[in-house]
Amino acid sequence: MNFTSTHAPTAVAIALAAYSSLASAAVLDITTLSNRPNLISGGDALVSITTDEAGAGAVTLNGADVTAMFRPGTTANTLVGLVTGLNLGANTLAAGGKSLVITNYPIKGPIISGPYVQPFICTTSTFRLPDGTTLGDPTDADCSAPTKITYMYVPLGGTALVPLPSTSSLPANVTITQTSNNEFVPFVVRVETGTMDRGIYQNAVLHDPTSDPAPSPFTPPRGWNRKLLAQHGSSLSAV
Repeated sequence: MNFTSTHAPTAVAIALAAYSSLASAAVLDITTLSNRPNLISGGDALVSITTDEAGAGAVTLNGADVTAMFRPGTTANTLVGLVTGLNLGANTLAAGGKSLVITNYPIKGPIISGPYVQPFICTTSTFRLPDGTTLGDPTDADCSAPTKITYMYVPLGGTALVPLPSTSSLPANVTITQTSNNEFVPFVVRVETGTMDRGIYQNAVLHDPTSDPAPSPFTPPRGWNRKLLAQHGSSLSAV
């Protein structure tokens, strides 16, 4: 019996259909999520890639393969990646025939404000952190300082935050709080303090260092309710 004559056309048709489907895969859009692509700073950017299929093939940054930085997004046919290692100036991110130019600036700025105004008073050495320490002496003339992470918690029966003794185990008297989206988590606050554009910033979020992974775009703390409250001071100590 000759099976080739009866089954070959079907096999060829299936193969051609599969090839046609694969060939139709294309990237529809590449966009930055963390800021406008021409206003990125600090050497990294959160990027979304939208395709007409489940994948985008290889993703390159300035010709180097960065596909491993991406993972499936929360919506169909999207990939999201924290792209690191951006050069100062223009960078080209490419995938599936599309490309996006990402312009990266130093974290200390300036970006759109023009040359720095002088004189300027830098206060990192006296800026007090929640645990009583200070941010430290500036590392350059533009008031840069190393980023520091401190943890605070609310004891049972208390109302004020106090320093967390250890990030490897929680105190027995830690308060359990309920978030606005009905999560019950230890009342432990992660405070990140750093500098950007000659200013000092602080980010605070409920985060249990003993059980939650380090915060990232892909591993947000369980206690974060996906909301942001931003407060700005009246000045940045410029005179």
